[in-house]
Order: sequence, then C-alpha cells, then structure tokens
Amino acid sequence: MVRLGLQGVELLETGRITLPIAQPWRERLGRLREGELSREFALDAAAEFEARLRELAHTSPLPEEPDEDRANRWLVRAYQSTWEEKGWL
Repeated sequence: MVRLGLQGVELLETGRITLPIAQPWRERLGRLREGELSREFALDAAAEFEARLRELAHTSPLPEEPDEDRANRWLVRAYQSTWEEKGWL
C-alpha cells in the first residue's frame, strides 16, 4: 500500500515511475517488508500518500483516460520483439 501510494504520487506529479525506487524510500520499503518498521509508520505513510493523491487527482497534467491503443501497440511490439529474440516467431 505504501509502495503503490509512493508510485502513484510520482506518476501524477511527473508522468513517470522511477525504477528502481529511489532512496530513501527503497530502503524504507525493504525495511517495511522485513517487519523492521512499525505498522503505524506504514499507516501514517499510506495516509500521507492518499491525501496527496486526492490533491493530485484534481491537478495532474495526465489525461483523464489512458491511450489504450498506444499501450496495446507498445505491448504487441514488446511481445513480438521478445519472441523474435527467442526464435519463437
């Protein structure tokens, strides 16, 4: 939930998602996964990201709807390229 909030905020602010996740959040997310950070930390972070997402939903420069045709064309090209590299086509 924290990772999704973090990446959602980044997407709505910048139009991109950085992978791998940048520090310090990469370390924090790892520590959350390992149980090294408290439930309260996770819930507080998630609440902050949720509040920011609600704000950004009204101000983001991203379009209201995705360009599904563009995404599908990219996906087909990605599959075809991989299949050709593996000799499956």
